[in-house]
Amino acid sequence: MPVKAAVLGAGSWGTALASLLAGNGHETVLWSRGKEVAAAVNGRHENPVYLPGLKLNEDLKATSDAEQALAGASLVVAVVPSHAMRETMTAVAPWIADDAVVVSASKGIEDESCATMTAVIGECLAAQRQGDGSAVMPRVGVLSGPSFATEVVAGMPTVVVAAAADQETAESIQHNFASPNLRVYSSTDVTGVEVGGVVKNVIAIATGAGDGRGRGHTARADRIPGDLAEQRALAAALGARPETRGALAGRGARVLP
Repeated sequence: MPVKAAVLGAGSWGTALASLLAGNGHETVLWSRGKEVAAAVNGRHENPVYLPGLKLNEDLKATSDAEQALAGASLVVAVVPSHAMRETMTAVAPWIADDAVVVSASKGIEDESCATMTAVIGECLAAQRQGDGSAVMPRVGVLSGPSFATEVVAGMPTVVVAAAADQETAESIQHNFASPNLRVYSSTDVTGVEVGGVVKNVIAIATGAGDGRGRGHTARADRIPGDLAEQRALAAALGARPETRGALAGRGARVLP
């Protein structure tokens, strides 16, 4: 069933997800801090800053007014950089409906608190509702996996995981994003999916640094198992399930429910 969706963040990944949601038949509004990007999305169906040359779905709308983007949205996708997540979500929390599903699609850990993005989002929503005297909280989930914005916009096959504390919410996110070219698995291991999504990028950077210094394939093969072992240890310490830690969000295989 089509929903009203608001995507917060008009970088490459936010734009790609917004275009995908619009292509899935959802009434989708992309929020951009820059008016120029919003105007280009509306006028030319393109994000010339982050996805130059790639055509976006023509039904996608954009705005630089966050309140306007969130009006009536039952699906909110937060795709701002991790260092800006708390500030952004604190500002927009009053405009997020109590019955909305809020999805983090940003990989990262908050510097000061070491909190994951779903934790940051939950704290911001709870603080705002406590101030308003409301006990009703939007549901929070995460979307993560080995994916590239350009490939999603180009319609290339991509696989990700939708995770939430309860299976119903995870499957709701899964169904909203799934398309003929985007396979979405569901999971209730939010910690495993988030930590895997963050740490695998650290491993990728370290591997790329070794490649850049001409260390060769043997050095890469020697490093990766140790890095994955550290990933498993960290995820286990944070409460992730064993079947998730080496799976899609953290490496490239399927995540189990």
